Amino acid sequence: MNLLDSCIEIHQSLGAYGVDERRRMAAVIREIASAIRAMAPPEDRARICHLALNEVADYLIKETHESPD
Repeated sequence: MNLLDSCIEIHQSLGAYGVDERRRMAAVIREIASAIRAMAPPEDRARICHLALNEVADYLIKETHESPD
């Protein structure tokens, strides 16, 4: 299954929440962050790339915990 299919499946599985429900989108964002982490090369082979991709994933996860404006 590719990332898009995974995100759609997660989004649809949480149908009890409204389409714009923050918890529903947070689950999708966590799936994207997980995929980004999986793309990161081992730290001992490409440290900068490893750190950069993990920083992006961390940022996405952090954003899911921010309170709505």
